[in-house]
Amino acid sequence: MIDGCPIDCEKRILDNAGFKDYNYVRVTDYGFKKGETLVTEDVVSAVYEKVETIY
Repeated sequence: MIDGCPIDCEKRILDNAGFKDYNYVRVTDYGFKKGETLVTEDVVSAVYEKVETIY
């Protein structure tokens, strides 16, 4: 799961729903800012590359 929230909003939703077995990445750890980083093809590609190297 890719979370754009620096306080783990999406992770909390999955945890509260009972999901346990998932991979998690917080993109704010890589310099992307919620509400400030525009979603462009370049940004999506950059996030994909970071996640791909982790998982």
